[in-house]
Amino acid sequence: MRPQVKDSIYVITDSRGGAYADQGKTYPDWIAAAVKQQCRVINWGVGSATTATLKTAQMAELAAQVAERPGARHIAVVMCGVNDFISSSSTPEAVYGHLVQLVSNARAAGVTHVVLVAELVTTSAAGGANTKVPLLRPLIQAAGKFSMGVDAIVYPTDAAQ
Repeated sequence: MRPQVKDSIYVITDSRGGAYADQGKTYPDWIAAAVKQQCRVINWGVGSATTATLKTAQMAELAAQVAERPGARHIAVVMCGVNDFISSSSTPEAVYGHLVQLVSNARAAGVTHVVLVAELVTTSAAGGANTKVPLLRPLIQAAGKFSMGVDAIVYPTDAAQ
């Protein structure tokens, strides 16, 4: 008898995937705790990553992991973009384009479902309010799930409100 293949959740994010914890749990830990069935949660949090780097980072590894688990669901949870505005001079339009490419690349790697977490409004390293993230949200909202190629878009409550 073939062992049951566990579904996989790949958390594609920046340092908030591993470096920041709430009550001792990282963002991927909270996802793993919230899922009621057995699955693997793979944390691909990369410190200081931007959408420009994440759109191609680890896609070969993602394709390899998907190929190793035929019959399983492969879900990508994507949360990135704030570093584009903190550490580079990216425009909301450029970040939106990178997000669309990241989703397309994940689908090409074999991901069956994609959840996009629209960025939180946060503060920059200098402590000033990040004013570009709110400009990114209307682009995502206007495109909607179909145009973005995602199954769901989550809009978290902003910490800066």
